[in-house]
Amino acid sequence: MPANSVTTQPVSPDQKALTAKRNDSDFQQLWKQYAAAALGVAGASALASAQTPTQHIVYTPANITVDTGASRLTFIPIDFNHDGSADLSLVASHFTDFFSGSLGFQGYGRLALSQGSGGSAVVSNAFPKGMIIDKGGTFKGGHQTIGYATYGSYLGVKHSGARGAFVKITNKYLGVRFKIHGQVHEGWIRMTLANTGDRIKGTITGYAYDTVPNEFGLAAGQLGGRVGSTTTAAKDAPETAVPGSLGMLAIGSSAIPYWRK
Repeated sequence: MPANSVTTQPVSPDQKALTAKRNDSDFQQLWKQYAAAALGVAGASALASAQTPTQHIVYTPANITVDTGASRLTFIPIDFNHDGSADLSLVASHFTDFFSGSLGFQGYGRLALSQGSGGSAVVSNAFPKGMIIDKGGTFKGGHQTIGYATYGSYLGVKHSGARGAFVKITNKYLGVRFKIHGQVHEGWIRMTLANTGDRIKGTITGYAYDTVPNEFGLAAGQLGGRVGSTTTAAKDAPETAVPGSLGMLAIGSSAIPYWRK
């Protein structure tokens, strides 16, 4: 036999079957690991919203009533990251002064924002969808009034008034910043509000935040895309996001319509 020749041994049918079985077993094991990872990712993301792997904005749909006339003082906590602790609160309050001698009365309805340490918001502007929050005004911390309405009567003469950016709005956004583990995050709260006399009433319809700390440039209503873009990245953003590939793998056949898009 030549020195450099290579000999081959015939492979029996049993050996071929064993090799195929091993390859199939390895493939199945890898597939199970991938599916398990997918299920874990999908389960975690489903707690907040369905997102694609490139998105890092957590969106929470909501239907929360806001009403300054409901009671003397009402706190409405907003927990952006669903850790059981409010990141900020809206405060709806109402009180009435009565003038001596039955000369009249004056009612006051107030909607305010109560922020934790390091929190701030642009309260001077109710943002339209797509507007970059950073470019819409000055962020202010502490307890801030965002809407104020009055109604009263003195000697039979009635009068009313209202001020603030969040008294009469439809699907407008409050831009906020708050801290998670000492790191600053940007977010928005979508609201529809109206006032009658000294009463401000409406609904919080959703809120979202950027999970990447110290990243600025979030647009009002933004659910996906690149944060920090100088364009209105969220102008055509859908109200609900589409599940990503890992999530779709985990949920199985129900994800087929998304793959076909």
